[in-house]
Amino acid sequence: MRILDRSVYVGPSLYASFPVTRLELDLGALEAWPTGRLGAKFVDDLAAALPGLAQHGCSYREPGGFFRRMREDQGTWLGHVFEHVAIELQNIAAFDSTFFQAPGRMNVFNEHPFKVLFDYGHNAHSVGMMADLASRLDVTGRRIVVLAGPGDRRDEDLTPIAKAVAGRFDHYICRRDDNPRKRAPDEVPRIQARPQPRLPRDSHDRLWKRRLRIDMRPRRRVSNSTWMA
Repeated sequence: MRILDRSVYVGPSLYASFPVTRLELDLGALEAWPTGRLGAKFVDDLAAALPGLAQHGCSYREPGGFFRRMREDQGTWLGHVFEHVAIELQNIAAFDSTFFQAPGRMNVFNEHPFKVLFDYGHNAHSVGMMADLASRLDVTGRRIVVLAGPGDRRDEDLTPIAKAVAGRFDHYICRRDDNPRKRAPDEVPRIQARPQPRLPRDSHDRLWKRRLRIDMRPRRRVSNSTWMA
């Protein structure tokens, strides 16, 4: 068995409305070995190794359905088994990139008329990786970035972070952190605004307020846009 291709979809796609990892498999010689030919011991050993698989309903939509598929007639192909094993391993790891399970770690919000990518990037490299992701998304509106930095970082740390997004978005918002940490309220936004391109006035804001509010009035439509924060 070989993995020929892998793709990660962070939002709605042709395959699902939620984040999906897609793997293309070549079963090779195992094409001729569905679970029915592998015998009952294979299924029993898999059940012992991953007891949670007993809750997978598969096409029967009830607990035990997956094991039933593996045992009946010729069984099912190992690519199908691979899929359920991958799902169960993620369940065991409680892998979830939502804000509630992993706040500030590659959170994707699709509940609005626009998509939001939220990540607490600690350095220029991590912020640059998020900007790369935002640039690869299919966006029909604008790409908007909200940039902030803690006041206790040095100027030489804040500037590279700002440069990592420079020239890669349609609208820039440089926002003050909740706690300015002995800096002037507008000091960090001014530092992070310097490297940004000279765009029309409507494309560049410095927000010094404590809270960011998204203006949804018609004069500033953001539908079908992507926000990166």
